[in-house]
Amino acid sequence: MDWRLKALIAETFDKAPLGNLMYYVSQDLIATTATLEHIPMSILKPILKECYRLCNKYSVVSMFIDYADHYSYADKNINAYNFLRFSEQTWTKFSPGIHHQNRLRHSEYKKLFLETGFQIVSESYEIPERGLEQVSNLKLDSYFQYYSIEYLAKTSGHFVLKK
Repeated sequence: MDWRLKALIAETFDKAPLGNLMYYVSQDLIATTATLEHIPMSILKPILKECYRLCNKYSVVSMFIDYADHYSYADKNINAYNFLRFSEQTWTKFSPGIHHQNRLRHSEYKKLFLETGFQIVSESYEIPERGLEQVSNLKLDSYFQYYSIEYLAKTSGHFVLKK
């Protein structure tokens, strides 16, 4: 992650208007839509731990995650799985701090939610009609070659969590 982005995130949290007050306030609803995939793994788990801390026993957490290569929305020459072709080292050149895509898959998020203490109330995911075929026809980076086609073909997921 770009050091400037890390500094901006730290500064934003440190100087938030509610700053210290937020430490004592619980939240009834925490919701994200197409956000988590833009957070680097190095800070994703601490953010989820903080979300868990802010929850009370009645809180609901809704997390919608877009697993697709976001560049495929603007470039019709590539599909939602294009970024699975690249090594981590190569992908970092295409995934700058200002538009980071962490490439985590559905079960990796599920594991993170459980590791940070959440209970999963419900989960769902989407595999497009041609998703399995598109993944099958892709030359995957060695990191992704050991995963099942169905595992990689999920393009979005939704989790409802509670404390």
